Formats: sequence, C-alpha cells, structure tokens
Amino acid sequence: MQERIFMKEKKNGQLKRKNRIQEENNKNKRPITSYPPKPLRLFIPFS
Repeated sequence: MQERIFMKEKKNGQLKRKNRIQEENNKNKRPITSYPPKPLRLFIPFS
C-alpha cells in the first residue's frame, strides 16, 4: 500500500519537473518569436 503511494508521489514529482521544463522553454521561446528574423540570429548565441 505504502509503496503504491510512493510511486504516485514519484510520478507526480516527475510530471511537475517536466511541466517546469516546458514552462521554461515556453518562456524562452516567447520573446524570440516577437523579433523579426534578422535579430533572431544575433540572439541565438546568448540564449
């Protein structure tokens, strides 16, 4: 019984981490898409 709860907690932790990574990616993508293509090339090395 306790083992099952532990597995559930572990899965939830992994999902939260995945969601956080996706949120970070979305945050990083959002400003880039608002720039025209030329500055995009300049900003890629910094990100």
